[in-house]
Amino acid sequence: MATFSRQRSTRVHARERQASGRSTAIAEGVRIEPYRIREPIHRTFNRKPTYGGPAVELRELPIRSPATTMATTSTEAAYVEAWTHCAMAMKDHEEARIQAWKEEIDTELVFAALFSAILTAFDVEAYKMLQPQNSNNPVISITVVTDSTQQSNANVITSTMPSISAGPSMRYAVAINALWFSGLICSLAAASVSILVRQWLNQYMAGLTSVSPEIARVRQFRRDSLKKWRVSEIMMVLPILLQGAVVLFLVGLVLFLKQLNDTIANIASVLVAILLFFILATTVLPTFKDDCAYQSPQAWGFFVVFQALKRPLRSVSRTLSASANRLAASGVEGYFSRTRSRYAKRLVQKLAPFANKPNTYSWVARERILVDASGPVLDQHLIVEADATFLEDTFLQDVIRPCLNDMAPDAAVQAFYDIMAHRADRIENGL
Repeated sequence: MATFSRQRSTRVHARERQASGRSTAIAEGVRIEPYRIREPIHRTFNRKPTYGGPAVELRELPIRSPATTMATTSTEAAYVEAWTHCAMAMKDHEEARIQAWKEEIDTELVFAALFSAILTAFDVEAYKMLQPQNSNNPVISITVVTDSTQQSNANVITSTMPSISAGPSMRYAVAINALWFSGLICSLAAASVSILVRQWLNQYMAGLTSVSPEIARVRQFRRDSLKKWRVSEIMMVLPILLQGAVVLFLVGLVLFLKQLNDTIANIASVLVAILLFFILATTVLPTFKDDCAYQSPQAWGFFVVFQALKRPLRSVSRTLSASANRLAASGVEGYFSRTRSRYAKRLVQKLAPFANKPNTYSWVARERILVDASGPVLDQHLIVEADATFLEDTFLQDVIRPCLNDMAPDAAVQAFYDIMAHRADRIENGL
């Protein structure tokens, strides 16, 4: 049996008493009461353990009953379900949006390839117009190869035409080459940027296959990055580049034809003007007509620019309207004052719709405003179009009829008459 000195024995007994005190404290801290559950006791180390002082401090947590625990678990489960549903909805939305972008990029790449090939053929011939010509030669020889069915071999017919003076010819040559080469550069730029954006989108979708909290955060981080670095705006520029390349090519084509024949140039000018007017009209109309369906990227760009310009104009309109309101105060006397008041009221009536209309910087916000304003009418159109699409009695009985019962009376009556109108061929003897 080991023996200890007095000092060693004293230290051992002190430690045993300290350990016994801690055990008693822990035993007193863990009390078992009926129908109550105590959480495990956590140890917090506020400072380093030292001999002669407490190294462990006990902290009691709030005690929960079984009912409270079940309610907390149910709430947490509802939270988890809500987060999962939100992550799933965002996943489906992002996949649909990225897929639409990829399909649009593929279409633009095909168009850019075909257009660049056609434009290159024109550029190969156009750049020759910039080469210096022999001023002593009074004519320009053009070799035309024709295939005659009456002859076995091709005949080469050389025809001559009067030369064009050096001044106008050089100006036209420079203009045509500038337009066509600019169009080629725009087309190639659109194709190059499209390839880059396609690579960005592939990297964006890499590894986003689940809806776990970690993946949801990664997806949102990447979505925020897309918004921060203006990827959607870059996508909007691509079709604008291609449309601009087409416009440059057509204008250069008109100038080129004008060098050859005025009649052909005039016909081409009319056709090109019609096409350019259509492109311009479909670009501008969505900004001024709220229900216009011509919502292209170039139309969106014009819409954003116009909304930015409208903000200071609307501020000026509100100031003028307020000033006109003060001038249109009632109780004025004299012919001049009454005339001023009348014109001021007219000015207020003209400026009020423009001054009071809020700015909408997205088509989605404007669309929601219109939908909220015409909800019953849209419901009416919805069920009428649905019945006209399927024309099934079972669908009419099981779907259309309950929807009619749930609608407002005026809209339901109008929808009923519309349905009867396109089902009139099936009515016999008034039934």
